[in-house]
Amino acid sequence: MLAAELVSSRSGLGWIIIQGMRLTKPELVIGGMAIIALVAFLTSLLVSGLERLVCLWKREIRGL
Repeated sequence: MLAAELVSSRSGLGWIIIQGMRLTKPELVIGGMAIIALVAFLTSLLVSGLERLVCLWKREIRGL
């Protein structure tokens, strides 16, 4: 999904990154990449937290 958003978008983070590449503005490229990385990290934390709540058998296995 990320690749499709990067290639064929007219708005959003993918568009900002592509515009940064076209206009030779590395701050746009790096900023867009940093935001994508931050969203991915926060999503990972959210899913891990939900997993701890929903998958009770994992607590027993790990001894938590």
